[in-house]
Formats: sequence, C-alpha cells, structure tokens
Amino acid sequence: MIDAHEVNLVVAESAEGLIGSGYARIEPSKPYLRHPLHAYLGFMYVEPAHRGKGINRMIIDALKAWALSRNITELRLDVYHANDSAIQAYEKAGFSQHMINMRLGITP
Repeated sequence: MIDAHEVNLVVAESAEGLIGSGYARIEPSKPYLRHPLHAYLGFMYVEPAHRGKGINRMIIDALKAWALSRNITELRLDVYHANDSAIQAYEKAGFSQHMINMRLGITP
C-alpha cells in the first residue's frame, strides 16, 4: 500500500554546488477525481544562472518516474500567476493550467 504523504526530494548539483531542487509528495485526491492519490510537486527551484538549460525538466522527469513507480498517474503543482517563466517551463514539461485560485483580503 502506498503511504499518502510519502515524499521524494530531487536535487541538481554542479561543480558550484546545489543549483536546483524539487520534491514530490503523495497526497490524497478529492473524492470526485478519477484517481485516489496524486503527487504534489513543491520547492521547485533552479538557480537563475542555470535556468534555460533543462535542469527543471530533469528534476520533473525524475519526480515523474518516482511517482509512476508508485502507480501515481497525476502530478500537480502551484505557481504564482505572474511567474510567466515558471508557467512556460511547466507547460513545456507537459503541465496545463487547471484552476485559478482567487483571494480577497478583508478588514473589519
């Protein structure tokens, strides 16, 4: 049985040290979805000097392989709507936009 909340951390290193990272955490899906579990990706980061070199894609591919090895068939992540470069990188890796999370700060 797969443990919900199991986590896999992937890091990318160069001679300079740590240049990228990301994790996948298995989470329960909403009851109305087709799959009982999904892998949530977080802490996705690549040092600015190393962006555009395919590092993010390699991290995502490693996390995807890990999720598939646990029979997880969907990856999810959150990205700020104004982070165009990250959105473009995720779409290039095969992600599609799904929902918009809206908020409103209120004061008494």
